[in-house]
Amino acid sequence: YHSIMFEISSTDAFRPMNHDTIVQDTIQGAIRVHLLKEDSEIVSVHARTIPRGYPTPHLDRNDVLQEALPFLQSHNVYNRGRFGSWKYEVANQDHSFSMGVEVIDHILSKYTTTHPTTTTTNNTNTNDNNNDNNEEITLHQPHLINGNKGIKQTYKVFTPRPL
Repeated sequence: YHSIMFEISSTDAFRPMNHDTIVQDTIQGAIRVHLLKEDSEIVSVHARTIPRGYPTPHLDRNDVLQEALPFLQSHNVYNRGRFGSWKYEVANQDHSFSMGVEVIDHILSKYTTTHPTTTTTNNTNTNDNNNDNNEEITLHQPHLINGNKGIKQTYKVFTPRPL
């Protein structure tokens, strides 16, 4: 057996969905594009509708996030990942994992004496972050993550300092 998950977005105004037929419509679509065969055995189906469950990017998104994310962070809420950061340009699974690593590094940097280093593969740019400016590059600089394939992040071993 294997699992397939489908995410279907809809709005009543622009892309209405028939809730009575959506599961069968989705299965038929999967058959049409050869994700399933006509005779595939479907062991179980779980369908869930989440009203307003998909944050929609808009032109003022970055301005809203510049206010909302620091406010939440000031209350020790670190929104990251696809739905947490609202940044779909860095919303794949690998980006979400990177955001998780980077936010942990950011939090731990308050208690460490060493921190991450960002370098390019051709070693033309080195940026040793300090504890006061431990940037989460995937969240705050998505244009670097998606635009420059030569950038990678490496991490030094953390050395905790006494609290």
